[in-house]
Amino acid sequence: MLARIFRFCTRPITLVVVMAALGSGLSACYVTGAGPFAERRTARDLYRFVRVERTALEPSLKAPGRVESSKRTIIKCELENLSSGAVGSGGGSTTAMSAASAGAGGASTMISLVPEGTTVNQGDIIARLDGSNYEEMLRQQTIVVEQAKSSHLQAQLDVEIAQIALREYMQGTVKQTIEQMEADLSLARANLTQASERLDWSRMMNRKGYASLAQVRTDEQTFLTDEQSLRQQELAYDLFQRFSLPKTEKTLQADITTARTTLDSEQVKLNRQLERFTQLQRQVERCTIRAPHDGVVYYYFDPNPRFGSEGSSIEEGMTVRQEQKLFYLPDLDQMEIQVDLNESIVSRVHPGMTGSVEFEAIPGLRLPGKLHSISEIPSQESRRGEDVRHFLGIFKLDRSAPGVKPGMSAMVDLNLVRRDDALVIPHEAVVSDRGKYECFVLSAGNQIERRTLRVGKSTPELIEVTEGLKEGDEVLLDPPGREAGRPRSLAGFENRRWSEIALNKSEAAPTQPANANAAASPGPGARRRGGPGANRSGNPAWKSRQRPASEE
Repeated sequence: MLARIFRFCTRPITLVVVMAALGSGLSACYVTGAGPFAERRTARDLYRFVRVERTALEPSLKAPGRVESSKRTIIKCELENLSSGAVGSGGGSTTAMSAASAGAGGASTMISLVPEGTTVNQGDIIARLDGSNYEEMLRQQTIVVEQAKSSHLQAQLDVEIAQIALREYMQGTVKQTIEQMEADLSLARANLTQASERLDWSRMMNRKGYASLAQVRTDEQTFLTDEQSLRQQELAYDLFQRFSLPKTEKTLQADITTARTTLDSEQVKLNRQLERFTQLQRQVERCTIRAPHDGVVYYYFDPNPRFGSEGSSIEEGMTVRQEQKLFYLPDLDQMEIQVDLNESIVSRVHPGMTGSVEFEAIPGLRLPGKLHSISEIPSQESRRGEDVRHFLGIFKLDRSAPGVKPGMSAMVDLNLVRRDDALVIPHEAVVSDRGKYECFVLSAGNQIERRTLRVGKSTPELIEVTEGLKEGDEVLLDPPGREAGRPRSLAGFENRRWSEIALNKSEAAPTQPANANAAASPGPGARRRGGPGANRSGNPAWKSRQRPASEE
């Protein structure tokens, strides 16, 4: 039996297994600090430390945003519903226009369009719509306009004729009539004077016996006739001066007023027909859609099409309705970021702040810019249901770059005031608990001491210490209390929290800190791990990052 056991123990495979077990045991003792390795390693051997230094700190605020164009236009269908037709002078024109209007109710068909993503300049053709109905209406309206012009010209002639008739009467007929009446009055007075003299002579000759009584009676009758004729002439002249002249003048003036009213009416009709003619010309022109400014053409996608819509995709042959959104035309040379500013940081930013932007879809690209404006009222609430307000900020880029397109996600870094000669340590050395900041400092005798800190500005890598440390102090990285389940500088304690390992004296290493107020030494078994941030002296090879970063 003993011989078998001896042969089994002397086998090579058995020796390999025993040596492996012995190596594992020694490794476990080294990791836990027990056995022959107990109390042989100092705190520097167990943990990573970093020296407190002074450097230039460039803090920043980071906020998410969305890329948009500063100069952007949504191009709509600008055709109008003209189905009511126009009031024409002839029934045939009105009927023809009504027939054409029936198919031009603010809708048309897309004939052609440029491919999506096409770069266009101002005035370039983007799409063409079927404008045959509007062209027919324009031809019919041309006839109506010519008829309206003819009626308007006839009304102008009527006004001129009425004015000429008034001048003719006042400057010709009236003068002629007055002169004729005055001549007739003079002649009647002369005849009456002559008849009176002849009657006197007949009576004298009758008394002398040279003229008969019949002759006297004849001369008396002639005198009475001439006297009556003179009275008639005077009465006619008076009637003409008092009544006929002003009445005829008023009548002719009324003719002028009537002609002018007709002319005004024809002018209104002509203006209306010309306005409709211009409107139809615009509709024909709007059937050719042109770029209002330089940019890139994107088809407009309607996520919620109207009821009865044939579809939301833009393509040739589709029916286009009035006010339908067709294209989105951003100018890619004038880009901006719509920044979402949380209410907790909005008081620390102001228009004019410089910064830079990184794009999630274009790694490595960073563009400079400036904060242009901040909304006065919150734009939205938190999607998580929290009562958190957000303010919209406009961050304009100094320049654009290929590949930057509207709708991209972006992260804006706003530069805060630069802090020169700031005392800084890495974020990994700070413990934050309920607004209080602490760290662990390597003190005399290789003991670890807890310190309360007062911090200032920060970057994603560094945090400024305004009170609690001095230059040259060495602070522990990944100290107890950090939220990670196991600090990166420790190993072998995956199942226990760091604070329980480092602060529980019953589990502490044999070497305890001499200061009663200091924190207990971190638990046994933590081996030193260099990591990419440490050099041979235990100090990480970090320095202040020159580009802006977020502030914690």
